[in-house]
Amino acid sequence: MTDGILIVYLCAEDQEWILVPSGDGTQDSYTRVIQESYSWDASQTASVGERLTKHEIVGARERRVIPSEWIVTEVESYNPLGDRQGFGTVVLAYCERQPLTAEESEEQSYVTDVQVPAFV
Repeated sequence: MTDGILIVYLCAEDQEWILVPSGDGTQDSYTRVIQESYSWDASQTASVGERLTKHEIVGARERRVIPSEWIVTEVESYNPLGDRQGFGTVVLAYCERQPLTAEESEEQSYVTDVQVPAFV
């Protein structure tokens, strides 16, 4: 079996960190991690110029894909040493904030069917 790929999308070093509200009245925190992605298909990787997306459910089997303000500007790939279970490649994708206008966001949004794998 082919090991998968782990992609970690991070704020580029010159970008402000992201505020993560605690939600429970305790201390808020900051992070450089924007999102993570894991796939068994090692050909799915991050690429420079890729705009991160957000997803929202709009129906029982549909979701809206909405472009975020983050765009990938640099990519580094690493292969873990030794026999690691779970993933064969780790990708760090550094991102910069490049906001879209409301019109650009609407133009780049689309609705897609939710793919549910069949279990045999």
